[in-house]
Amino acid sequence: MDVVAAFVALVVSFVVCGLMLTTARRMGILDEPDGDLKTHDRPIPPLGGVGVFVALHLGLVLAGAFDPAFFGATAIMFVVGLADDLRGLAPALRVAAAAASGLVLVVPTELPGGLPLQVFWVLAVVLLINAINLMDGLDGLVGTLALVIFGSLWFFAWDQQASGSALYMVAIGCVTGFLVWNWPPARLFLGDNGAY
Repeated sequence: MDVVAAFVALVVSFVVCGLMLTTARRMGILDEPDGDLKTHDRPIPPLGGVGVFVALHLGLVLAGAFDPAFFGATAIMFVVGLADDLRGLAPALRVAAAAASGLVLVVPTELPGGLPLQVFWVLAVVLLINAINLMDGLDGLVGTLALVIFGSLWFFAWDQQASGSALYMVAIGCVTGFLVWNWPPARLFLGDNGAY
């Protein structure tokens, strides 16, 4: 069932990302190059995260691996990222949202190290969100890196017969569907809505 869910996620991601490409261009939602942090050579729509978000959670439902806490954490960052893409948000608000997302993920879990380990994981979520966001503007980089990471995690989960293999398989499908549009020369970026 994981393979079917991953394939559906790939198709949904590809289709929704294509729709977002057209919609963003029509509405003028473009990530303009600035010659500094944004080194791309032309305006690129930043709404690929919409396709990845929709495909990821639909795929997890199909795989029977939907997790309300994971959905809540990713929904917080999706909405904040979308608002940042459309209007721009203050850095303090984005960091607070990332910390809230980390709390939604960490608090329900029973980590053996108690509060210090929970604080560590919340900080890790904030740092990882920002690391992915920095790589998004480079054609194909974030998608390729995500495929390697999710592929490795899937292999280890499968090899150890551990939980999580459905999440990684569906994530591989989502990223592959997005990467078709992000492959150099990129026609679509994740945007903050996806990178977050």
